[in-house]
Amino acid sequence: MDINIEQIQEHLEEFCCSADEKVLNKMKELCFAYRCSAEDIVDQWIAFSTSKNCTHQLSLTLLDQMEKEELMKPKIPNRGNLLTLYVLLYTILQLLILLVIILKLIRMT
Repeated sequence: MDINIEQIQEHLEEFCCSADEKVLNKMKELCFAYRCSAEDIVDQWIAFSTSKNCTHQLSLTLLDQMEKEELMKPKIPNRGNLLTLYVLLYTILQLLILLVIILKLIRMT
């Protein structure tokens, strides 16, 4: 994923936020390290700063805190995604059973 600091700055400006070049470069590093887009990292920042009741003023210290508290957390699969996976696996199993039955019928004739 090719992210540049201009993209990050554009997304920050949507929330009336700004950052100096060091902070923007740190956010770019976080995008690379955690495989997220410029929009994703800004959304993470807005959610984090809002939950901490801090201003939307970015700093390296707060970004480090966000990385430790949010980005480093193991991702827990969404229940909706798990349900979709289970339904898909169940459907595949049904199709395999049907295929076995069809093959047995073909052999009998």
